Amino acid sequence: TPFQLRDVRMSKTQRQRAVQLLQIAATLQYTLFGVPSLYYGDEALMEGYGDPLCRRPYPWGREDSSLLTFYKKLGKIRREHTVFGDGEFEILAEGAHALAFSRRNAREWVIVAANRGEEEFPLCLPRAASELLCGRHAAGVLRLAPDTVTVWRVDDV
Repeated sequence: TPFQLRDVRMSKTQRQRAVQLLQIAATLQYTLFGVPSLYYGDEALMEGYGDPLCRRPYPWGREDSSLLTFYKKLGKIRREHTVFGDGEFEILAEGAHALAFSRRNAREWVIVAANRGEEEFPLCLPRAASELLCGRHAAGVLRLAPDTVTVWRVDDV
């Protein structure tokens, strides 16, 4: 019965993996077409299953603070960079489990790359760029580690 699941929780390892996957999915959702929709509690890493256990009370004061901060950063990036609302879309590179695409308008150029594979994924930045999720700067060919996602704003569009 569904109520047998009410006390089931992810292990620490499962939670870490869930956060990695959720960050990849959320970043893609916030940078692709359309308006992102956040399912109640995802930003707090709220666990649940099918009805009626999918709508537990929000864990006020017990949220996953790093994930909540990540979602706030995604929201800020989306608000501050109009390219996600009106930018052209182009796939730059793809692999069996990886994808790199750009969003570009007259004002800015952003490159998003996600790697769900087990091996590094090469990502070519055409010129100097700033990573919007963590603030680092780079140019040239990068190696995107497995189970990671990056959002690069190309300098001087």
